[in-house]
Amino acid sequence: MKKTTLKSIILSIFLMSISFGFSQEKLEFTFQGEKVEMLKNIDSFQWNQIPNTSKFNSHYYGCISFDNTPTQEIQNDFKNKGLGLTYISKGFYFFNFSSSVSASYLKNNGVTSIIPMPVNFKISSKIRNNEIEDWARDGDNILVILQFHQEVSTTKLIAELTNISGVQVVEQFKNSDLIQLSIPSDVINQVANLPFVKWVELTAPPSIKEDVRGKSIHRSSNLDTQTLSGRNYTGEGIGVIVRDDGIVGPHIDFQGRIDNTSASGTGQTHGDGVAGILTGAGNLDPTKRGMAPGAALFVTNYGSSFLDSGTINRLTNGDAQITNSSYGDGCNGGYTTRSVTVDQQTNANPSILHVFSAGNSGTSNCGYGAGSGWGNITGGHKQGKNVIATANVYFNGVLENSSSRGPAADGRIKPDITAHGQGQLSTDENNAYLSFGGTSGAAPGIAGVSAQLYQLYKDANSNQIPESALIKATLLNTANDYGNVGPDFQFGWGLVNGLRAAKLLEDGRYLDDNITQGTENNHIINVPANTKQVRFMVYWNDPAATAGVTTALVNDIDLTVTTPASAELLPWILDSTPNATNLNTPATNGADHLNNMEQVLINNPQAGNYTINISGFNIPSGPQHYFVVYEVITEELTLTYPNGNEKFVVGEQEAIHWDAINTTDSFCIRIFNE
Repeated sequence: MKKTTLKSIILSIFLMSISFGFSQEKLEFTFQGEKVEMLKNIDSFQWNQIPNTSKFNSHYYGCISFDNTPTQEIQNDFKNKGLGLTYISKGFYFFNFSSSVSASYLKNNGVTSIIPMPVNFKISSKIRNNEIEDWARDGDNILVILQFHQEVSTTKLIAELTNISGVQVVEQFKNSDLIQLSIPSDVINQVANLPFVKWVELTAPPSIKEDVRGKSIHRSSNLDTQTLSGRNYTGEGIGVIVRDDGIVGPHIDFQGRIDNTSASGTGQTHGDGVAGILTGAGNLDPTKRGMAPGAALFVTNYGSSFLDSGTINRLTNGDAQITNSSYGDGCNGGYTTRSVTVDQQTNANPSILHVFSAGNSGTSNCGYGAGSGWGNITGGHKQGKNVIATANVYFNGVLENSSSRGPAADGRIKPDITAHGQGQLSTDENNAYLSFGGTSGAAPGIAGVSAQLYQLYKDANSNQIPESALIKATLLNTANDYGNVGPDFQFGWGLVNGLRAAKLLEDGRYLDDNITQGTENNHIINVPANTKQVRFMVYWNDPAATAGVTTALVNDIDLTVTTPASAELLPWILDSTPNATNLNTPATNGADHLNNMEQVLINNPQAGNYTINISGFNIPSGPQHYFVVYEVITEELTLTYPNGNEKFVVGEQEAIHWDAINTTDSFCIRIFNE
């Protein structure tokens, strides 16, 4: 795409060698890929040294460093005093303090350095580096998303912004600290220098639909057997939102369960295809039955901000718990305000699960540094830590070449999981069906299986809705391993296995607890004799990070497993070095300081008690709630499709599926005609 060069000269990144004292001891962190130095100055620091550009309504804004990660006691005391800390990297934070806090109090609680907020720390690197694509142009202006401190009223905010020549408000997001603006390029620094401005980034790229035999390969049919004696989890009692291209239907497959009141526009079929895979009932054609044919379906138009009323209202009032967005906007966009928003929503309401397509840019070079074919997950929201980004395979489990690969921009594992999306048959408008595919078709497979698991948990727990962290952990830990052994940057944690996920929840093979800075928890789990494989995973919904950070992980939990023979086992780790060879190297074992999930897998484990050690390696925003889920596989072979009640049509092809653990043996299939 064509690029515009900013008319103004953006200030170069200056190293944080600013000091209000004479100490020469330096502290260093990285932000937006730049190394930043701070000199220890707490002994001589005074608040009157903070300039007006870092002060508003008796609040000071800037960067602060601690000698160590603050203890939970210190974190709690800061919160109780209304002293805001936003994590950057270990020991470093952005701060938002009232003028009443004393420097001596800060020093006594481990603070070593304080500096005002430099303007460059408020401007995304794409703006600073003049990487302005044509979709972010508005004539001579550029379109940006501005994040602001909530000490300023919306009225005051707009008045201050529009008082700058040429600045126009494009969109206000209700109940949010974000606003979209059109800004002349020569006033970017002036806008960013306003004390109540936290961050400025380019507006989201244009939204792109990511389209190009699901229930059996997902093992979803094992949860929806449609028999009296089998499992019958259809997603009933669970609400799902299809965020797509307009009104879905009319189609009898959604009769009595669809709400189109938040959607507009007809004639588009992408949303119809997504909705059918997720929650079609197969009323017209039983072979087109979706994953969760009993779920309540809410339809709204896609908005990249995730602050649209059709989404927010349904999530806030409890009508819906799961969203599906089979759209991309950009590629390898990093941890943006859109990532922040979806992670914030999941932490504010732990039952929310956002599901995305990983993207159809699998052969693209999106600037990760490893060339074409790596680091091309589409859309900033998919870079969220608490969401699911879904890769795409054919009905036989072969990865579609266009399916986007990881890692995330900071090296985290993406995609999260894999589902069948290519070559699906799904619903169309006016009671018809269509051929559908791409990661657009894979994502609703995961959203639908999730709805089934939500219902399973709800039915077994007095109508209580599960936390999405438990459901996501269950999906990841029970997935069938595809691609390289362990997690990888093509399949994520593997191909979804709804049956094993259901069994884990039914058997109660999970626990939860809290962890704080520098503490440890031990959990004892018994592994029975004749177990073929055991998997232990710790997972937590991580707090939203700061937009633009180099590493998105905030709270860093470490997992180790001690066997009955006293051997200590470490979790899987991947090499995220931006090189194609490194990225395709199978997982090894070690300490993981990037991801908010860690797994230890043991083949043919010794029977006995295993100690699951959960350590608060770095918990700057605690206490942190976490789940431990464990998969105990005792059977070597499980036939998953057919279940024994299906009726096949003569002359049509059927795919038979089974799970085989720790074996490379061949299997003999015998078919008997009645």
